[in-house]
Amino acid sequence: MSAGCGHAGVPAALPVVLFRCEAGGTAGFGHLSRCLALAAALDGCASCCFDLEGCDEAAGALISEAGFGEASPVAPDALVFDGYGFADAAISAARAISSPSPVVMVIDDFGARRIDCDIVVCPGPQRTARDWAVPPSCRLLLGPRHAPLGPAFTAAPRAAVAEVSRLLLGFGGTDAGDATARLLPLLPRGLTVDVLLGPGYRGSAAARPGVTVHRALGAEAVARLMADADAAITAPGVMALELLAIGRPALLFSLSARQEDVGRALAHAGLACHGGELAERDDAAVEGAITSFLADRAGRAAQVRAALAMDVAGGAARGAAGRLAALAERAALAQERGR
Repeated sequence: MSAGCGHAGVPAALPVVLFRCEAGGTAGFGHLSRCLALAAALDGCASCCFDLEGCDEAAGALISEAGFGEASPVAPDALVFDGYGFADAAISAARAISSPSPVVMVIDDFGARRIDCDIVVCPGPQRTARDWAVPPSCRLLLGPRHAPLGPAFTAAPRAAVAEVSRLLLGFGGTDAGDATARLLPLLPRGLTVDVLLGPGYRGSAAARPGVTVHRALGAEAVARLMADADAAITAPGVMALELLAIGRPALLFSLSARQEDVGRALAHAGLACHGGELAERDDAAVEGAITSFLADRAGRAAQVRAALAMDVAGGAARGAAGRLAALAERAALAQERGR
């Protein structure tokens, strides 16, 4: 074992967990935010490091700011994969990097996969155990209550859902298609709008009267913006789950066909309102969906009740981290005995 790539202050005796995720560019920062939440929850139980292949410069800076380093040449005791570019065969091949094999966790959104792994985490509500072909011993952690979110995103319920006077608008860390700039002119006048832009945003959204732009905020500041908002508009990704955890109603517009299943499933579960795939909707349809969402106070209140009842902020990252740490410690001991 080695902690040469670990969090500051973590003893060398702890098992090593290597994170491999895609972040930046068209991949966005949702995969990274989930991995960072899980790595933070592992603090004191494991030494965490990140493989920066697949991460751009902005993602690397976020990893460094969180206190985690790059992978060392030492074989890890556990690996965590989060990204659409990791083929099933490549994940399964991770078993062969050491003997005994390391523990493998996969954070996945879409299923329909055959993977040799120990833990699958899927935070969307649209999947069942039948969507994965995995070993019998593999633990499946499915649904929003298993979303790996940071500790800043905890419920901030109000006595009642108010009329919307303050709205949060944001489409993740990159928003490559600049959905933010498209939607801003379609919002009703008179609202106070907080626009949340991620570190990879390169679009044209700008402040104007009633609109405040916030760029590349930390998790605590993002959580405060969410808590202060009466409602939000975003995509069916990590930010949607953070809003569920905070207890805020959201209108979701999918930014890709891949997100459609997630958006529809969240709406079907009563956890959000889904406006469809943005590229397939003209401005009139988008504006109509926004108007309906803002006018439906009873619907927004029902969303909040459903989200808080699901307990999305119920320590999912800590629970997943605990399972991973226990398995990684077992693997680390086995590797020590084999040396």
